[in-house]
Amino acid sequence: MVEDKAITLATYRRQLIAIKQYAHDQPANLAQINQPTLIVNGDHDRMVPVNGSYELHERILNSQLKLYPDAGHMALFQNPNDFAALLAQFLNH
Repeated sequence: MVEDKAITLATYRRQLIAIKQYAHDQPANLAQINQPTLIVNGDHDRMVPVNGSYELHERILNSQLKLYPDAGHMALFQNPNDFAALLAQFLNH
């Protein structure tokens, strides 16, 4: 597994504050999105928990979810060839 670069405690705290604020906001009506949507995440993302990607996928009707196993926050850079092929396929449909 390719690990994410370590983050500072200050960065981690700011991210937690942002996540907490987001958690208390009213959810956006993502059902209004009618364009194809590609959601990409690593299953070991320390910055943006993967459960948020599942939720987005459930709430955006025409979405495609790609989770990279053993990948972190920069999953698309950890899997550049696969991501490039996935993105090309997504954009060509």
